[in-house]
Amino acid sequence: MSKAFAEQGFEFWIYTNDHPPANSHVIRGTKKGRGKKSEVIIYLGDERTRPSLRENRGTRKVDVKRALGIAFRRQGELLEIWRQIYGN
Repeated sequence: MSKAFAEQGFEFWIYTNDHPPANSHVIRGTKKGRGKKSEVIIYLGDERTRPSLRENRGTRKVDVKRALGIAFRRQGELLEIWRQIYGN
């Protein structure tokens, strides 16, 4: 797996053993590793399609919206990392 970046308490990961369509696993944890971590999986879309939620695994709605907002803003960067790994 490859950590794309971290922002506002979210870690964006592109798994190297994943499958299309392009997606990112977004992990949100608590300070110092205490408490439950949550995850959302975001489809990255493409140049014509915005990122969208694929799956929510215990993440609060407000944090899902924040993660999607970051993915919208950094979509190009996430897609570039996906393409470096998978070539498409």
